[in-house]
Amino acid sequence: MDPYLGEIRLFPYNRIPSADGWKICNGQSLTMQQNMALYTLIGSQFGGDDKTYFNLPNLNGRVLLGYGRSPISGNA
Repeated sequence: MDPYLGEIRLFPYNRIPSADGWKICNGQSLTMQQNMALYTLIGSQFGGDDKTYFNLPNLNGRVLLGYGRSPISGNA
């Protein structure tokens, strides 16, 4: 049993371990039928037709930021 369904991780090199199930976040399209668990998590938020395929986020030339409020920001 896998402990989680998906993760976005930065790799410091060009070779992504695709044999282990990793996908490159370059906006590529995936079929819903073959990736139903991942589609359930992100839906068509990054594109797709919501019928047969959905897109992964395109992180080329972008920086990932955290989600939510920082505990040190002072905004409670």
